Amino acid sequence: MIDTHCHLTYPDFDKDRDEMLERARAAGVEAFVTIGTGPEDWPGCISLAHERSDVSVALGIHPNEAACFDDDSFSKLSALARSEKKVVAIGETGLDFF
Repeated sequence: MIDTHCHLTYPDFDKDRDEMLERARAAGVEAFVTIGTGPEDWPGCISLAHERSDVSVALGIHPNEAACFDDDSFSKLSALARSEKKVVAIGETGLDFF
């Protein structure tokens, strides 16, 4: 099983991230795709993925922040997607209707 959309870098997990991942593995999750929700989040996601062989990254802009996405953000996203082997998708680009 693969968790294809998780937010492993959120501060909620700072206290027990390793234990939370271990519980997920014990439940059968073999790999994780953590989602970078914006340029400020991307480096942390990539760093986490480099630390853990079973974590990959999807880079994107959260829909609530779409107005902040500019040419510079697009250039950074494109460069990271091309250069970072742990980036496997462009994500978090859907619509949230809540």
